[in-house]
Amino acid sequence: MLTFEPLLVIIVFSTNLGTGMKRISLADFVSQNGQERSAAVFGVRQSAVSKALACKRDITVIIHADGQIFAEEIRPFPSKKNQCSST
Repeated sequence: MLTFEPLLVIIVFSTNLGTGMKRISLADFVSQNGQERSAAVFGVRQSAVSKALACKRDITVIIHADGQIFAEEIRPFPSKKNQCSST
């Protein structure tokens, strides 16, 4: 029987990739824009942004030169749900 170890993907990147993209942490993005505006940018409620910050989730905000803003989260696979208790 085959057994598999949990896999953790680590992506190494520069904050300025030279392609007109900038990567910053969610915490930095929120400190520059506030929770309300950040939530509006990502189409979530302010409480979701607050909880993500409280849980210290590994979320990176990607800002493209054309103004598009995306976010991605790095998580181990498989990942447990609700790793952070409700606050």
